[in-house]
Amino acid sequence: MIVELFIQFLLISLFAFGGGQAALPLIERISVVQMGWISSSTFAAAVAFGYITPGPVLITATFIGYMAAGFLGAIAATVGVFLAPTLLASFAAASIERSAIVGYKLLDKGLLLL
Repeated sequence: MIVELFIQFLLISLFAFGGGQAALPLIERISVVQMGWISSSTFAAAVAFGYITPGPVLITATFIGYMAAGFLGAIAATVGVFLAPTLLASFAAASIERSAIVGYKLLDKGLLLL
């Protein structure tokens, strides 16, 4: 159950484009309809919990994970939903930084030639 929570929320984070609001229908379909981890009313409470807490609405994953499998489920769902975007952003930042360093070196050499 823990691994399944992690994998499903990892997939949600990879395939849901447009932020947390856009991901909610996908989260509902997977957690309520397909997997049956929670009921529709519990999902509504999870979304409300996501809106009243500071931070992204995708913190709803923590609530769903907790309701489905307790504390470890909450951790698995939270890590799953935030892991892919964090890694992708880190790789993109590193790539941009490398490109910027190369650009600055070329600019420096160009200025020295003037």
